[in-house]
Amino acid sequence: MDYYVLGFTSAEKGESGESCGSKYDLSRACKKCGTGAILVGPLIAKKLANVKGHVIQTLDRDIIISKKCMDLLTDIGIPSELMSQVVAKSGIKFDFFHLSPFVQLPKRKRGSKGLVTDMQCSVCRRDGFFNDAKIGDVWAGVPTTIVPLQFRYQNVKKLLKGADLFTTWECKGLSRLENDGLRVTRYARPMLVVSERVMKVMKALQPKGIEFFKIVIE
Repeated sequence: MDYYVLGFTSAEKGESGESCGSKYDLSRACKKCGTGAILVGPLIAKKLANVKGHVIQTLDRDIIISKKCMDLLTDIGIPSELMSQVVAKSGIKFDFFHLSPFVQLPKRKRGSKGLVTDMQCSVCRRDGFFNDAKIGDVWAGVPTTIVPLQFRYQNVKKLLKGADLFTTWECKGLSRLENDGLRVTRYARPMLVVSERVMKVMKALQPKGIEFFKIVIE
């Protein structure tokens, strides 16, 4: 079976996570920046009441799916515990479900493409990953383009076997363990890797603004 990194080209929608009151376990997270924090309990979010779509990334880079998508994934055997319902701080339930895989892939192999690093934590070096882009020239009419993701892995066949949802070791954005003035606590989020059959379910719903990039297994 083939596996794919999920990428987003559409604008993020809604807010979630730390700023909304979600709880995290920091016992295995980086002691300096907090990267690797594990969500405990439901994902708390806001500004989702009027959001539509089947596969969405929030402003805080949490990946959520519609109930229809969740039902279809359950039908093909994806464990329901990997898809928890998103709630508001008041306890009201949204019609979205948070994708939270248990299995983390190892660090990508050298030669992988599509991400650049900036201002990474000096201890864990897991945060600070951003999409690589080829900057255009607005005066010449040349648009900026995002470099396609190409992730390469070795010795992961046993890890992949029997599972459909994974997180990357690399986390996008910058982590901050404590509030510092206007800069608030936040944890960089890993990217999502899905199996071919999950990709087919998502594609069948014709979601806007997402792409699938096949990973290379050596």
